[in-house]
Amino acid sequence: MMDVRVRVAAGENSAMTYRRLRALIGWIGLSLPIVLFTAGVLGRHVQQSLSGYYYTGVGPYLTGAVCVIGVFLLAYRFGDKGVENFLTTIAGLAALGVAFVHAAPPDPTPVDLRWAAVHLTCAGILFVLLGAIAVFLFPSDVPADRAWQARLYRGLGAVIWVAIVAMVALNALVPEFYRRTHLFFWLESVCVIAFSVSFILKGYLRCGGTAPSTAGSDAGPA
Repeated sequence: MMDVRVRVAAGENSAMTYRRLRALIGWIGLSLPIVLFTAGVLGRHVQQSLSGYYYTGVGPYLTGAVCVIGVFLLAYRFGDKGVENFLTTIAGLAALGVAFVHAAPPDPTPVDLRWAAVHLTCAGILFVLLGAIAVFLFPSDVPADRAWQARLYRGLGAVIWVAIVAMVALNALVPEFYRRTHLFFWLESVCVIAFSVSFILKGYLRCGGTAPSTAGSDAGPA
């Protein structure tokens, strides 16, 4: 099988660039609940969910940010074989589904509700896989002397999964309280923040791989 390597430009550190992109995706994700909640407060109407902001003035920001995250996840380990590429590819497709298949509008038709079910399914898949990426993928190249770092990633992934379970359980047990207190919005925000922090840390904290020190050397992302 042919071994294809990419020749980086002189002075370019491809591993460092890749880590910075991971951190950037994290910052974009972290901005979502902040921007949306601020818009809701200023507009005097906080939506029931993050996706509810599709139909407000910050809808384009929401769509654009989720699209960027989806494209990055698709390209994250593009061409690699194994479970890592499978997880990130499906997560990227799910993110694009969240971006382009909208939640139900305020006065939904039966067709709107069917599309909203697709949107909710994509969001569920996305959050579950983002938790899996933090639990299984991110700790895989953490040096043995930094076990705390691996535990941190797993903890953030566990937070995502716990928030997903809480969404389903609270909606079933106390639906009126769930809607009145905007719990879905807050639990979605917890998922997004935990995912974003894991990507930011993965971009800035040291991994097991080493960055190339020679300009123009062949390298892949760490």
